[in-house]
Amino acid sequence: MAKRYKFSKGTTITNTDDAYSIDLISVKLPDVASEEIEDTVITDSVMKTIASGFKNAGEVVLEVPWEPDNQVTVGDDDQTWTITLPLYSGDSTPNTITGTGHVTAKTQPALGTDANRLTQQITVKCNSEWAFNETN
Repeated sequence: MAKRYKFSKGTTITNTDDAYSIDLISVKLPDVASEEIEDTVITDSVMKTIASGFKNAGEVVLEVPWEPDNQVTVGDDDQTWTITLPLYSGDSTPNTITGTGHVTAKTQPALGTDANRLTQQITVKCNSEWAFNETN
């Protein structure tokens, strides 16, 4: 059966160290890229690269409600981040998306995408590929 994931009201994000937990308004999951190494010989007329075998796990950008008493720490150690998705009808356990990384930036509060509340964006530099975990 195909995996089912839905992102809607009730989606939350948590991390391990800050004990941070908040509703998630939007998320941009990371694009994973291979690092390249230049491998050009002077006599060649074309610049060449080879795969390094290393991957850049990218960044996750989260949009969350701004809550002054519920903030993440910029520049802290890596943490495990878990996005918990709402249940489908008939499911008993929610599906999750998990990965590790550390916060590199957070914005000041701004008018959110729904124009009814203040939100902030949090950027997490990933140090693992994020995994989709189907539990049903």
